[in-house]
Amino acid sequence: LQAAVVRGAAIGGTSAGMAVLGEHIWDGERLRTGFLRIPLMAGIVTDTHVDTRGREPRHAQWVRTLQIRAIAADEQAALCMETDPHAPGYGIAQIHSPPERAGRIHLLHVDAESGGVVRETLTHGARFDVAAWKRVP
Repeated sequence: LQAAVVRGAAIGGTSAGMAVLGEHIWDGERLRTGFLRIPLMAGIVTDTHVDTRGREPRHAQWVRTLQIRAIAADEQAALCMETDPHAPGYGIAQIHSPPERAGRIHLLHVDAESGGVVRETLTHGARFDVAAWKRVP
């Protein structure tokens, strides 16, 4: 997979396949780093099945404790983004979900002023700049 990242190939995954795309990976016992090195995903943990498996509290703990960011997906939601720094739209992610399923993506980070964990939920059609960590039109 790392060779594909270096070549600029499109990569992605669902469930465990998405969970390994961030810099930080939950292996069932602890967070690890070093599986993939995707520059745009530095400092981010990714995970799936957030609502159905009640994983929100652990994401908030990781974000708060390690001062990292999290992209957490519900089932039926996909986050697609351009990771080639030379391509138009670099770092812009768009949320896709079947309209009847209402899948969501949750983005978590630590607020610089309050130190609290901020959670933003995006649904189908929303766009987000991963590099700048902000919603875009």
